[in-house]
Amino acid sequence: MSSFIEYFLSQHQSDVHDLDPVPHSRLFGPTYGLDKRLFAGDRLKPDVRQYVLTTLGDFWSPMYGTDWNAWSIVYFSGSEASEWTGPDLVGNNDFDVLIGVNYDAFREMNPDHAAESDQDITDMFNDQFRAGLDKQTDQVMITIEGRPEGPFSNTWYVNPNSYDIVAIKPYAAYDVTNDKWAVHPPHLPDWSINSFPPGVIDECRAAADLVKAILSLPEPMRTQQAYAYWQYMHGDRSRAFGPSGEGWYDPANVIEKWLDQTGLLKELINQIHGVSKDPSLGYAPTDWSNTPVALSHLHRSVTTSFDKVYCPCGTQVTYDQIDGWQHIDGSISHDGEFYPYSVSDLMRTSAFPKNEKCEYCKKPATQRVIHSEGMAYIPTCDKHLNMAKDDAAACTPDGSYDESNINSVKKVTAGSAQLDVTDYDGEVGNRNHITRNERGMMPIEAVKHLWGAKGEVPGEHRNRLGQDWEDFKSDISANGIKDPIFITVDHNREPVINEGNHRRDAAVELGHSHVPVEVRYFGHAEQQGTVEDRAVSG
Repeated sequence: MSSFIEYFLSQHQSDVHDLDPVPHSRLFGPTYGLDKRLFAGDRLKPDVRQYVLTTLGDFWSPMYGTDWNAWSIVYFSGSEASEWTGPDLVGNNDFDVLIGVNYDAFREMNPDHAAESDQDITDMFNDQFRAGLDKQTDQVMITIEGRPEGPFSNTWYVNPNSYDIVAIKPYAAYDVTNDKWAVHPPHLPDWSINSFPPGVIDECRAAADLVKAILSLPEPMRTQQAYAYWQYMHGDRSRAFGPSGEGWYDPANVIEKWLDQTGLLKELINQIHGVSKDPSLGYAPTDWSNTPVALSHLHRSVTTSFDKVYCPCGTQVTYDQIDGWQHIDGSISHDGEFYPYSVSDLMRTSAFPKNEKCEYCKKPATQRVIHSEGMAYIPTCDKHLNMAKDDAAACTPDGSYDESNINSVKKVTAGSAQLDVTDYDGEVGNRNHITRNERGMMPIEAVKHLWGAKGEVPGEHRNRLGQDWEDFKSDISANGIKDPIFITVDHNREPVINEGNHRRDAAVELGHSHVPVEVRYFGHAEQQGTVEDRAVSG
């Protein structure tokens, strides 16, 4: 990914960006002073300190006892602990509490966790915070000197290297436990965007160009590249706040803040989550194939004619050389349950014979290797999957081997989910490595029991009750589920719904047989069972 940035830097012309939005506030402007609501002079106000310690103590004491402060240090950090507020000395209400843990002391005082690694303990704490405390303190009002202030977006997290927080080079960090500064915030009343080295700003502009270019790609490249760049940017920013980084001044952090203030970061994240698709960008032509004639006997065209062909929604379809697959009634796109897929997009990987034999051994095919822009496939059994992948990768105009010619691997087991599957390399157990992505339609039976990532209980839909819930269901009934249910699966963890708990609950009550999903597996969690496999075995 760094080569992309280098390319954009080499092409960068400053006059191209004269009309581009340029950030001037927060990190790109002067510091004004500490938030007057939270600080008195140079000290955190007693009511604020009491709120932090009492809230954390009430949450942790039932689980780990009242001596939790013997193995932890609590810090108030992030932008609200900095002097980047405003002329009125009021910050942006991002109230970040970071806890450093002495892991050896924790294990000694909590023998049930004696065999767990530092990372396992960190993940446990952060999972508990996400499922419980973060929800309690999101948009919280804090009574300070008799007056409610806020609402603050108060989040809690443990960083594995932050017991001595200086090591991670934060903007600023107030030691709430000991009521003193651990890292004083920078005081820069004359700071501006021009205070950064010119090369840093050039890199920010190049990064903005790169994000714009990614967002202009057709699918599925747009989402794939958006996720790849987000992973790169997230990893590089983690480096910035570590031994080899420069903290807030590091280009990785400056780039992230630039994209945030210009609105591009939100667009990138929305793209990753599939909520900003632009259908006008289109797809590859449905009548195009780069399958060499010499290999054509190995490959079945996805658009092969049958006596009668039906869309997965049940409507009979015909094939048109210009519009591709379309419903026999003339419509060429879905506005409901199968969104965001067009009819042609679904038909490329769905209009298959119900039963096929493996191309290599004539046993029943269990998977299809889709290639050549989705216009051809090889049916195969599990034993010959790698052979099919090799043949698909070699199915290029000049016969050269190109793994990118493989679009996806699709299950064909009767009654299974209708999924496009993409596998990636990654380290087993590493929860930062995405190793598989599944997208398509999944039986409701496979997802109806899944809990939400923040502890949402299946069937509870607590944020939509009464008439609001009935109206929501009526919309789903009339228009279908437009945004796929987003599910993540970490290694050694159960699948959880990150986005779409209400949609899933509505589909269950309405009796839908399938729902649109996007599933991401991390650290090769798919090797421990896919979402559908776990539902069957569980």
